[in-house]
Amino acid sequence: MKRKNGFTLVELLVVVSIIALLISILVPALGRARELARQVSCTANVSAIAKGWALYANDNRGAPPILPDIVDQYSADYREDLRMGNECTAAALGTGAQQNLCLLVKIGVVPWEIFICPSTETPKADRRNGRRYGLGELVGGTRVLYCDYGIQIPYKHDDGGYPYGTNLCPLTKNMDGGIAILADRAFNGYDRLHKWSRNHPEDGESVMYADGHVKFSRDFVITQSGAKILNTGGWGGNNIYTCEYWADKTTDHPRLNPMSYGNPYRSNVQCPDSTRDSVIYAWGDR
Repeated sequence: MKRKNGFTLVELLVVVSIIALLISILVPALGRARELARQVSCTANVSAIAKGWALYANDNRGAPPILPDIVDQYSADYREDLRMGNECTAAALGTGAQQNLCLLVKIGVVPWEIFICPSTETPKADRRNGRRYGLGELVGGTRVLYCDYGIQIPYKHDDGGYPYGTNLCPLTKNMDGGIAILADRAFNGYDRLHKWSRNHPEDGESVMYADGHVKFSRDFVITQSGAKILNTGGWGGNNIYTCEYWADKTTDHPRLNPMSYGNPYRSNVQCPDSTRDSVIYAWGDR
């Protein structure tokens, strides 16, 4: 008797099982490939910000972008709540650190979209009706950020010590090129030591340095106690999201204390504690 054309049930089940197995292997790999592509796009965003920053500095005698009506940096509060406004001034937007980046949009060197990492679901701001500028606001008492990147605490801040301290490394036109001054947002508290960035929590962070170069950092150190400390792409291997303990901290060549990663006050955001200490801050960090 001739066999009928087609597959038996067992054969179909085998084929379906093989297809399911291939899908289970390929889907995570495709997802990983997409995330790697988003990381490249994120680093391209930060590179564009770096170019815009350089163009701003070129037109302003090397100065970093600081809102023009911030005259007394010692009284400016980098932690101030962000708000939307129709003018690119501190009077309209507040003195929150990230608001200074609005100047790059004002002079036309970057678009607003450049401040959103492709790996996140950060919303775009409604910029109608007197809301032309700003990178965040309070909505119903909840912080809403329209920027996935933090910047070096910018002002010559001094509030008398703990918990915030004196900023020994504000944004200036003559900063050492190896100081990290902008990067993906960090997690809070001790997670700044043990987790990568919020934007790429499994991989690292896009980082911009004062000399304009950009890299995707996966830097880490192993301490004398054997602990693995992440996010150490700063000058001299310092963690870019926290202040460390330094020797000779007011000189051009401070020395990082090898035990500084155990700073007991690290659960609070503190100002940079040396002339080369990076503390990348985003609104709401603590």
